[in-house]
Amino acid sequence: MEKSVELLASLVEKTAEANCEVVEAIEKLQSRSAEISGKAAEVLDRVENMIRNLQNFVQEPEGALYDPSSKEMRE
Repeated sequence: MEKSVELLASLVEKTAEANCEVVEAIEKLQSRSAEISGKAAEVLDRVENMIRNLQNFVQEPEGALYDPSSKEMRE
């Protein structure tokens, strides 16, 4: 009986340690996920800005290489 209690106590202790490790791993993953989401938002903002810049460039009558009305490249 005493041996069973010792084994059970050891099992409970190891389970608690494993649970702590799982919680730490989840916290690290959540932190990394937030970091990646932030960087993805930055990249999306840059891409949207580049698209707007390209649209403005295409629409400028004198500086544009592409004439949207004729759908041809200017020389």
